[in-house]
Amino acid sequence: MIETKEIIKTLKDAKNIAIFAHRHPDADAYGSMFGLREICRILGKDADIYAICNYSNDMTKIFNYDEIKSDFNPEAYDLVVFVDMHLQFRLDVEHVDLAMQVENKLCIDHHPIAETDVMVAEKAYVKQVAAACSQILCEICQAENIEISPKLATYLWARLMGDTNRFLNSNVTPEVFECAKVLMQAGAEVQRVYEIMFKSMTMQQLQVKNTAARKLALRENGRSAYIVFTIKDMKKLGIDLDGVKRVSDLAIKLEGVEVAFLCTEYQKNHFKISMRSMEGVDVGAFAAKNGGGGHVCAAAFEIDATKRQLISKLNDWCKEILND
Repeated sequence: MIETKEIIKTLKDAKNIAIFAHRHPDADAYGSMFGLREICRILGKDADIYAICNYSNDMTKIFNYDEIKSDFNPEAYDLVVFVDMHLQFRLDVEHVDLAMQVENKLCIDHHPIAETDVMVAEKAYVKQVAAACSQILCEICQAENIEISPKLATYLWARLMGDTNRFLNSNVTPEVFECAKVLMQAGAEVQRVYEIMFKSMTMQQLQVKNTAARKLALRENGRSAYIVFTIKDMKKLGIDLDGVKRVSDLAIKLEGVEVAFLCTEYQKNHFKISMRSMEGVDVGAFAAKNGGGGHVCAAAFEIDATKRQLISKLNDWCKEILND
């Protein structure tokens, strides 16, 4: 793994930088992309963000998604940086072959690495104990004496709150609180982020939560639960994919539930399976076994299946995970 000094040197030596995260970007991916671009600007470098995704309405109040590009030309860049990911297959299929054409590549991530992983870049900085990629970016700035602007601090704060769920998740360490202290001192808009992410709710978002509660199915004597959202369900509610993500932690909050699945149909008969668990239940290993990845208590993978086939698998998965 490279050192933080080499990360900064790589950024400074580049003329034009393209920034990517994994397909179907989540909160930490957005914050990491916008945060890294702000670091590049502080270093006096041009950088563009690329993604193919749907955007949640609440986060547009923090990130300007109009600045995200989708049509990537590898000849226009001499450096590609991947954040919040280290696996080639996690890139958007529209970008993976093009991004690999750029000779100089770097990845910054916090997800666990397996022996069989095909890294997206030879230059890699992966801190597996970090709670969020935004935490890593904060620590890089500290290590290399890069002044954190209020805008950068707000980007990173938003994502630190998202990946730690306001310091409630099991991935919180003393380093997380140290990072939070640094970002607050740098001028992060703490209360504004809280209002946007956690204190406000539209009527539509309330309807999504009510629908998720009705769809929730308990298995294994209440120790496991799952919720399935189809494309038809989302159209009926008038929401996009990110609208479903707001209920990703709903089931795991139920008393007695040790493992929970949120299944979202991204394309017809193609589902993303987001998993959450209580301490002691390793969903990261289960996701890796099914071609995905993540952390011990939060992980995801994808599967081709009809809704009926998926529900049958979910019933089996609930038993398998809790009996391992």
